[in-house]
Amino acid sequence: MKEKKITINLSETEAAQIDFLVSKGLYASRSDYVRLAVRNQNQAHKEDFDRFLATPDYQPPTIIPIYALGIMKLGKRKLEGYLLSSKKVRVRLIGVLTIEKDVSVQLLSDTLLDIEVYGKLIASDEVKEFLKRNFT
Repeated sequence: MKEKKITINLSETEAAQIDFLVSKGLYASRSDYVRLAVRNQNQAHKEDFDRFLATPDYQPPTIIPIYALGIMKLGKRKLEGYLLSSKKVRVRLIGVLTIEKDVSVQLLSDTLLDIEVYGKLIASDEVKEFLKRNFT
């Protein structure tokens, strides 16, 4: 998976503690330490992620829930299939969502019931503007 670079602020003492552990060979680098700390915290919050991504007990048959953790693509063919079957899509994603270039604002308007994305959205400027106006 592609890594994303972030910047964090630590106190001198916190940084020194990490440097000490790295110097003793317990971690390969500061980055290694921080990655492990983040993974541990994410695991500690697994129930929070699961609750967000959980499909409610009841979904009307006209709604397609798409709840995911990771990478997802929405393309014209798939959305047109939902439209032809008179279905609306509810998207919840933690990760990266790509809405392919062949997806028009009109198609999204016709098929999307609601959308929540925590992470990165890759889409045309027109689609991003539509989502921002209608779903935030």
